[in-house]
Amino acid sequence: MRKAVIVCLVLAFVTAGDLKTEMPLDESYIIRRAYLDVLGVMPSGEEISWYCEYNNDPYQVAVDWLVKQASEDVKIRIWLLSKQYKEAAKQPIDPKWLDRNLCYLSGAVYVDDPVYIHNVKGRFIDMAQKASDSDLEAIDYMAYQLMSRVTHVDEANRLLGVLKQEGWRGVMEAILGLEDVCYK
Repeated sequence: MRKAVIVCLVLAFVTAGDLKTEMPLDESYIIRRAYLDVLGVMPSGEEISWYCEYNNDPYQVAVDWLVKQASEDVKIRIWLLSKQYKEAAKQPIDPKWLDRNLCYLSGAVYVDDPVYIHNVKGRFIDMAQKASDSDLEAIDYMAYQLMSRVTHVDEANRLLGVLKQEGWRGVMEAILGLEDVCYK
C-alpha cells in the first residue's frame, strides 16, 4: 500500500491538474472496463496490479480469464479483443452499473430504487469510515474500491475540501464523478 501511495504522490506532482483531467486509455483502464462489462463488478487493485505488472500482455491475460468466467464464450473473446470494444469503452458507463457495483461492494442486493441506492451509498460511506483511521484514509478506501487505485494528491485535497463543504455524501458523489469511475 505504501508503494502505491508513493507512486501516486509522484504521479500527482508530475500530472497535477483538475479532478476531471483527461486520462489516457491504458491497460488498467480497459481491464477495469472489461471486468465491469463482462462480470458486472470491478477488479480489485491487487488484480489490476497483477495483470499490469506481471504480464507482457495484461489485457490479453485479463480477457482470457474473463472468457473462462463467462463459460468460455467465443463471442465475448471476439468482442473484448475488437477495436470497436476499445472505442466503445471510452464512453461513460451507465450510472445503473455504478449503482450495481456499489450494491456489490456494500454486500447489498441491487434494487433499481433511488431511495434504496441512497441508503446503499450511506452504507458504503459507513464501511469506509469504519475501515479507516482518518478522513483521508476513508476517502482513499472509497476511491480504491471504485477505481482500483487510491486518490492522487490533488484529488485527495479537493475531496477533503468537498468533505468540509458538503459532507460525506458530497464526497461520495464527487468520487462517482471522477473520470476513472465514470469511464471504467
